[in-house]
Amino acid sequence: MAEVPAAGYVALVLGVVFSLVVGVGLMALVFYSSRKGYDEPAVLIPEQESESENGRSDPP
Repeated sequence: MAEVPAAGYVALVLGVVFSLVVGVGLMALVFYSSRKGYDEPAVLIPEQESESENGRSDPP
């Protein structure tokens, strides 16, 4: 069986901690964006036609 140096264990621990931080951060962003409504489908807002575009004035 091969011996693992101390630097190998340090690298393993740092890799696990980094992966957990990235995973927790991304999940927090998912929950944040869902709660703030950023995940809602896009809605087209119709533009108001001006008098010059349709050639007539709309009643007030």
